[in-house]
Amino acid sequence: MLISRTRFFVFLLFFLVAPFIGQKLYWLMRSKRAIGIVYFMGHDLNTDGSVSSHQIIFFRLGRDSVIFTSNVNFKLRDSTVVPVRYEAGNPHDARIDKPASIWGDTLVFALSPIGIWLVLLLTPNRFDPLVPWRSKVDLRWQWPFIRVVTPTARDKELVNIRCTPVNKNPGKIGGPL
Repeated sequence: MLISRTRFFVFLLFFLVAPFIGQKLYWLMRSKRAIGIVYFMGHDLNTDGSVSSHQIIFFRLGRDSVIFTSNVNFKLRDSTVVPVRYEAGNPHDARIDKPASIWGDTLVFALSPIGIWLVLLLTPNRFDPLVPWRSKVDLRWQWPFIRVVTPTARDKELVNIRCTPVNKNPGKIGGPL
């Protein structure tokens, strides 16, 4: 299947980012909501000597109570009521129900593949990119699975197909072909 360079990079972006977004969407579909309370502010001493802060969140689940560490520091005061999302099978895998807390790690993990994708997409022809501008990509089920067809090679193939002489009168020698 011969596709354009742009379409190839759109498919490539989808295949690079889909696992991260799909995993998070699956988690969101299976998660449940609860109301939690900021229990207290925790601190960690990092290896470089700095101190990082994070909230410890407490919420009730039936007769049990669950305590978890927030992955984002929202600078909330103690005893502040916060919405919580948790996985039903593993309530300790909980997060504050805000977009930064839910999607922040997914965005960070997806940035590396997106950065590589942008470098591959925006490399100008003078730096000899993997997929040159104005080229096509041939996707196949046989080895090699991906083949780049540059404009010059494609044009030569088209010229060879158009310029192949066909003898309409095989019995006659001479005359027009």
